[in-house]
Amino acid sequence: MKDIPLDRNAKMVLAYAINEAELDYSFYIYADHLLRGVLRFPNEAADVLQSISLDLAKARATSKLIRTKYPPKKTLYHRLFGNPFRAHRDHLIKLLAFVMVCFFCLRF
Repeated sequence: MKDIPLDRNAKMVLAYAINEAELDYSFYIYADHLLRGVLRFPNEAADVLQSISLDLAKARATSKLIRTKYPPKKTLYHRLFGNPFRAHRDHLIKLLAFVMVCFFCLRF
């Protein structure tokens, strides 16, 4: 499968969508994250969406409501271990800090 070339604007929207997914503690990027990424990045598409009274706050509120009413299906990993970002985030940060300290100590 070939990579799809993306211009700078598309890459910025995708970066904002990733950030929006992280704000939701979501393992995947869903369509509403992409929509919120478009709304965060100042461009013509965001202007059109805002002209029909769709702004970032409304999109976030609607996403939260929909996720509460219709939660995404969980993968087998999530069913067994829970959400890795929520459940293990603090432990992963501590582990990463420990690995970094060990790495720097072994280098010197």
